[in-house]
Amino acid sequence: RQYFGKSYHEIILKNDGKYYQFSSFNPNEKDNFPLLIDPLKTKNTIIQKAWFNSYEVALRVISGIGNDPTGGATFFHSSDLSQEKFVTESVPGAIYIKPIGDFLFYRDPNEI
Repeated sequence: RQYFGKSYHEIILKNDGKYYQFSSFNPNEKDNFPLLIDPLKTKNTIIQKAWFNSYEVALRVISGIGNDPTGGATFFHSSDLSQEKFVTESVPGAIYIKPIGDFLFYRDPNEI
């Protein structure tokens, strides 16, 4: 979908001037933004390992290697948010695909 952007860069950094597509890219986000800028500055080996794993996953995605664990989802939210509210207000008609961990994934109803 063009709405989300034409490249990975545009999609990941998308913001409307107030909200970012992914909150960790918000410079005012005090917990994750510093890790995004310099992920290896932390001495926490768990966080460092997570970053190395995320780089490997990103490389596979950008290279077109591997499969999509979301089943083609274009939307997701944490399980803290009501599914009913999401499919009636946030993305009306969104089609539920599956959960992965604490996140629920959906397909756009206009892209069937």
